[in-house]
Amino acid sequence: MKKVALLLLFTISVLMSTELAEFVTNDHNLLYGRDAELDYYLDTREGMISDVIDQVRAYPSFSKRLWGVKQILHILSQMEFHINARIL
Repeated sequence: MKKVALLLLFTISVLMSTELAEFVTNDHNLLYGRDAELDYYLDTREGMISDVIDQVRAYPSFSKRLWGVKQILHILSQMEFHINARIL
């Protein structure tokens, strides 16, 4: 049961990170026009998330999935902080 819950949590965190990056980019572009610095920042974070996903897929153990969830949530919190600082 724990493995299924963790796999579901990992999948949700991956989907959230992808949707957040796409939503923020689209929303920011509509409000302020294209911002090369923000685009670069989001692209690098998207790359970091892709790296985490690749590492979890390479070694699909319980502990690696848990590590992946923690890493993606950490990246998302960094993204939220950076985006809020840029917009406000």
